[in-house]
Amino acid sequence: MSTHHVSVRELRSRLSDCLHAVAAGESLLITSRNRPVARLLAVQMSPEGLPEIPGVVWSTSPPRVSRPVEECPVITGETLADWVIANRR
Repeated sequence: MSTHHVSVRELRSRLSDCLHAVAAGESLLITSRNRPVARLLAVQMSPEGLPEIPGVVWSTSPPRVSRPVEECPVITGETLADWVIANRR
């Protein structure tokens, strides 16, 4: 992977070209007044089509409900936050 330097001004004027270059495997070091401020890298995708983020493990199973909700809150004047606090285990 090669790294190219690009100024903020150049990035603004050539954003589409820069994004195509990043998608092709290059990385861009974005500079402002010749000082590095950011690095633009392509997103690595997992086989499931989810982005690979360091430290994040994606679940492939459907979400589980820990317990069924017996009743929905009735509008009684209490806030939803108060209802959740009162009805959680």
